[in-house]
Amino acid sequence: DWSSDVCSSDLWFAITMGTGMISILLFKLPYNGAWLYWISVAIFALDVFLFTLFFSISTVRYICYPEIWQAMIKHPTESLFLGTCPMGLGIIIEMIINVCVPAWGLWAATLAWTLWWIEVVTSIAICLYLPFIMYVPACIVDFISLANY
Repeated sequence: DWSSDVCSSDLWFAITMGTGMISILLFKLPYNGAWLYWISVAIFALDVFLFTLFFSISTVRYICYPEIWQAMIKHPTESLFLGTCPMGLGIIIEMIINVCVPAWGLWAATLAWTLWWIEVVTSIAICLYLPFIMYVPACIVDFISLANY
């Protein structure tokens, strides 16, 4: 069913990437008036809310239906959106550094640093794990089919 695929896909993290980029662009505009700053903060808050919502939905989805994880990993296009989760987190980290650290101090910097390490670990894991899972079974199948000739 297409509605269950669309409503519970990792594709939604691409929305957090775009929303976060809008907040960064508004924050970094050279005509940085106070009103642009507050609009960027509001969009940043929306981005954090969306990321938290989508992450929660994805977590519940994979906990309640663990077989979906394997189906998603082996899907030729949906598995490629797995990297949008750490990318969206990286954009949130950028705005934490831009907005929260100057306003809230050292604990926000520690939060950003911790989230950055989480992003690094998940990005490396996806970078190394996903191609291996996608291509190794295909190579095994090819070797088996070659052995039959």
